[in-house]
Amino acid sequence: MSKLTSKFEYLPNELIYLLFDYLSCHEIIYAFEKLNNRFKYLLDVYSNYHLNLVFEKIKSKLLLIHNKRLHSDRIKSLTLSGGDIFIDGANYYLSFYIIDVFYPKLESLSICNVTNPRLYSFIELLPNFKQLKRLSISNRFGLLGVLNVTTQMQDIILFQIRTLKSLVWNARQSLLYFANMIKPTEKSSIEYFQSSSARLIELIWLHTHCERLKSFQISYSNFPFHPPAAHAFPQLISLKIDHLFSMNDIRLLFKCFTELISLKHLQFQGKCELEYDMIDGNQLKDLIQKFSPQLKTFQFVFSSLTQWKYTKVQTFIQSFLTDFWLIEKKWFVTCAYQNSLDIVYIYTRPCFQHKFFFRKPWKEISTSTTTTDIKVLNVREFNLSNTNTDSITSVDCLSISHSNKPDQIFVDMFYDRLDRYLSLSTVKQIEYRGQIPMSSFFPLLKRHRSHPTIKAQCDVLFELIGANVQFAEKYFRKIRSLEVQCEAKKTIERKQFESIFSAFTNVEELVVDSVVEPAELAFLLKKLEHLSFLMVKWSVVNDSKKEKIESWLSTQRKIRFKNDRLLCKCFHNNLLVLIIK
Repeated sequence: MSKLTSKFEYLPNELIYLLFDYLSCHEIIYAFEKLNNRFKYLLDVYSNYHLNLVFEKIKSKLLLIHNKRLHSDRIKSLTLSGGDIFIDGANYYLSFYIIDVFYPKLESLSICNVTNPRLYSFIELLPNFKQLKRLSISNRFGLLGVLNVTTQMQDIILFQIRTLKSLVWNARQSLLYFANMIKPTEKSSIEYFQSSSARLIELIWLHTHCERLKSFQISYSNFPFHPPAAHAFPQLISLKIDHLFSMNDIRLLFKCFTELISLKHLQFQGKCELEYDMIDGNQLKDLIQKFSPQLKTFQFVFSSLTQWKYTKVQTFIQSFLTDFWLIEKKWFVTCAYQNSLDIVYIYTRPCFQHKFFFRKPWKEISTSTTTTDIKVLNVREFNLSNTNTDSITSVDCLSISHSNKPDQIFVDMFYDRLDRYLSLSTVKQIEYRGQIPMSSFFPLLKRHRSHPTIKAQCDVLFELIGANVQFAEKYFRKIRSLEVQCEAKKTIERKQFESIFSAFTNVEELVVDSVVEPAELAFLLKKLEHLSFLMVKWSVVNDSKKEKIESWLSTQRKIRFKNDRLLCKCFHNNLLVLIIK
């Protein structure tokens, strides 16, 4: 019986078009233009291209698209980023497409980290897009100056784009900052609104002027001491709010958002620092039954970093063991906590947050019988001398840190003791932040059933190899994926470089967080015979060095790899190399 093989080309056209929806325009054309006649035809027919102009060097992409003679009507999504790249330089960078040609058909537009004056001028053009349904504007960290929202900007985005359905606003200042100063004569067409910050009164104002609004998602909400008057939200279907701090915030929210008769999905996230007003299953049940009994999905994650003095975990979890939670709604809650109760996580299953931080041994108590939701575990200053092994935790990523205190370093953490507490066979990625203890590291590699990904500092790996060359050469061969990190603005010395990568001879995926010279790239390509993916992260590198490395790789591609086995790409401060075996 012949063995069946699966190839991308065997997929039906409908599935291929769905996969194209996740790729940028230049990626699709570069990958499939010359594959065969069928894909050439698919590219000619496909009409939902996403033109992504995020990176600085975009001329080559536009030339590729121009050679394809892609009509602007077939570009439905556009992403612009990078200060001066696009806005005023449209006629220069988009010599094949000026902005006007996108007005009739463009449906989705994303603008990221564009300098403020240019962004203001571009926002004035937004009403010209006749079919724009999705708009995303991001300037989250103020790298290009604090984005000062104006009443004119707010009016254009909310009320003058008649076809807009989805709006994502990710900037320091709320888009609704001047909400009370605007009295529009028309209602907004927005149905989905996501913002990095908003006051409760601003949400009420937005809902009043957006009759079709069905979904809120707010990353940071500012709750006043004196709540505003209650407002009905009969058409709201989904509500997600982060940065809640107590049960009082949740009670306030329900009191302001009344008549949630259509609400189906509710999600909360925050920190509960007040032990006397902790999240409580009985109070949540009463609020939901009173204001939104038809709720289908309810998810929350709350953390507490204050010492619990009076609350007992068993008593706390009892409030979620009622028929309402277990039988009627089938919502299950877990409490993960340090034995000292100074770090506590309370969350619903399945958990939408998978990264947890503990300093000491922890336990879990849950109303569910399924396995843990903890996927990324950060362990610091860990002492396993008195570890309770009542529960074995399964994690995907284990991050181990240590302090400078001698009695809290992991020198005495043996593999057997660690494995009693964690199911180490399930760990797919191990990150060491600081010293790597040989007492746990080599036994872990020796007994691990699969091939975990290792992330560690270059200096630490170099010392580890020098301390026990025999063990390193024997067990480092099991590693298939490796990330070598380097301190900021430092490079790996040539001796360290060759010593480290000579030990990991079977690495297939490699990430190097340091500037790499052409000679070192040549060493990697020659020494690591199984290497298929290489990423070099440059924190600081000048253009001349980039050009030197790009030129060397281009020569290698022609001479050694016969043009089709080595793919190279530089973007931002990263170099990406793919080797086709």
